[in-house]
Amino acid sequence: AVGYLLGTAAAQDPDVRATVADQSQLTYTITAGNGQGLFSINPATGELRLNGIIDYERQSQHQLTIEIADNFAPNPGVLQQIVVVDLLDETSPDATADLDGNGIFDSWETGFGLGIANPAGNGDNDTLPNFFEFLAGGNPHVADPPALLGLTQQLTGPPALQHFGWNVRNGFVLGEHYQIQRSTDLGGWGTLQPVDYTVESVTPVAAGISRVVVKVPAVPTRQFLRLGSPD
Repeated sequence: AVGYLLGTAAAQDPDVRATVADQSQLTYTITAGNGQGLFSINPATGELRLNGIIDYERQSQHQLTIEIADNFAPNPGVLQQIVVVDLLDETSPDATADLDGNGIFDSWETGFGLGIANPAGNGDNDTLPNFFEFLAGGNPHVADPPALLGLTQQLTGPPALQHFGWNVRNGFVLGEHYQIQRSTDLGGWGTLQPVDYTVESVTPVAAGISRVVVKVPAVPTRQFLRLGSPD
């Protein structure tokens, strides 16, 4: 679960002396190996926690670079260490299993009862299909506000680009676990390939959730973008 404590980085600062008023304050940061935001570290305590969905079958080991800085102006010191997170092979039930291949974890479906197996379903009538609720951390039985997905779309000046942003659980990979689809008439939809867009930013917005912003070239006529399941 998001927030699970994996361990604590422990460092000692040799600059700390009782006679010095400006005491050093250690800070901890993850500087590499966390491109998908799957892990977080408390900058003051060094507590390393899970911050996304990880899966043994997808990647059994993660290597993180953790940097510890003493922030001591007269004699600054920085230490970098590699931390290896090894996953154990999962036993049944697998929390990330998708036996019906609909793009939604079986454990998520059963956790909300019957009728959630349909990714396009919208039992709570909040305009968010079940797949989007799953992707963004919503509840398919509660009318979540559309802001849950953080969907935005805007145009910028030349060269004309169209920006598209949304919220997504950490651990889901664009182009692998979900797709961007485009239409010019809201009728036929085609899947955009990685060469068709550029990921501009991925910013944490909540525990286990990040905001993804991509940009695509604007077209002379209108175009519509949406998120879709990989199938």
